Amino acid sequence: MKEGKTLKLFRSELKVINVGLETFYEALKEQGVAAIHVSWQPPPKLEKELRDVLDKLI
Repeated sequence: MKEGKTLKLFRSELKVINVGLETFYEALKEQGVAAIHVSWQPPPKLEKELRDVLDKLI
């Protein structure tokens, strides 16, 4: 039964959500792949005191 689901997955149209590297998104689009790009980066590391103040504000 798993084989049927796997084949269905690989025969379906590829749709990609790209997080991070915009060049990867651009390469997908050039190949005609349906894709969206999410511009994301990890939050900066803050010192504990500053993080506590920001947490209170947010």
